[in-house]
Amino acid sequence: MRYAYLSCLVLVCLALFITPVLSSPKSGLIIYSSSSDTLCSIDAAGRNKRMIGVFKNLSGIEAIHQSKQLLVRCTGARVSDRDILRVASFNGKERRVIHIGGGYLLSPDGSHIAWPEGVRLKLWSMHTTNIQIIPMPGRIVDFRWGPTGKKLLVLVKQTGFSLNCSLYLLDLYGAMKAMPTGVVQAEFSPDGKWILYSHKEKDLKLTLWKLLLSPTAKARRICSLPADKLLTSFQISPDNRSVLLIYDTIAETSGYSPFTCVDSNSLKTISIAAGKRIAFSPDGKYIAYISGTERTLCCTDLSGQQQKIIDEHCSAGYSWTPNGDILFYREQTNNLPAGLYNVHSDGSSLKFITKTGADPLFIWIADR
Repeated sequence: MRYAYLSCLVLVCLALFITPVLSSPKSGLIIYSSSSDTLCSIDAAGRNKRMIGVFKNLSGIEAIHQSKQLLVRCTGARVSDRDILRVASFNGKERRVIHIGGGYLLSPDGSHIAWPEGVRLKLWSMHTTNIQIIPMPGRIVDFRWGPTGKKLLVLVKQTGFSLNCSLYLLDLYGAMKAMPTGVVQAEFSPDGKWILYSHKEKDLKLTLWKLLLSPTAKARRICSLPADKLLTSFQISPDNRSVLLIYDTIAETSGYSPFTCVDSNSLKTISIAAGKRIAFSPDGKYIAYISGTERTLCCTDLSGQQQKIIDEHCSAGYSWTPNGDILFYREQTNNLPAGLYNVHSDGSSLKFITKTGADPLFIWIADR
């Protein structure tokens, strides 16, 4: 009897300590559009559904870092109208409204919204609602926030007909540092310690360079990129170890972009595939993409040896969850209703979350 009592006590203690560890990755909140203009929330288990609010001409949603607030984008009623950004809490209460042009980016720390207007970069403070205007030495082509939200990379168009740009490192006070010229694209590493950029040489060959963000560092040429392919974008994995090179080729008639995963130091090719909406998993160990008939959700490890079809009825994109699962919208089939589903990266444990409207907007928000 005594040993039975001790055994039960041990089991209870194990349950208390182990259960939260197993269940916590599944926790979180899903924000989604239940119709064209209505936002709702539901927990990761598919319970506690709540209506957030109605937003006319709803076109995008983003979570604001470390706050229970959303950035809701509503398109203008006419083509000439500016987009409207609404800062709303999870209960639907609006706090601020701002009218902006296209191409805005919310800083990773949720403190600022930036968008370009010709040769000026505008920064809107989420705390003070003040707009700071930073003049740039040319037309802004592209820009990127650093991972802390304190710095930006800004690509500025050079004079003449050159496709190349000058690169500048900018802080929130307007201090500007000239970086390499002749740059086509540039990205911060997730840890913010270096940048990766593509450069067009005099012979028109495209090369890839890595530059540590330290005062004495010099850019290191990593490799030349294939001449028969056009690099359209690249992504650095969350663990800083791998780079996705996404191409567009004239010979590619399927509409899918070939992509290569390479090591961020040696640029040794790891895997090759083709698809759309290509993205690393949060741990940087997997790559998800849409292939096949534009409804086939696929996933591969970085070796390319474990490419799997996750689902063949994904018609409105997908989103990685913080614990490495995939949240996606699935069309109705004979045995399953249309709506949001959660699935493991290996295709197992498909779970229905909730019904939605067709082609919904949706994001997964980790517990805060």
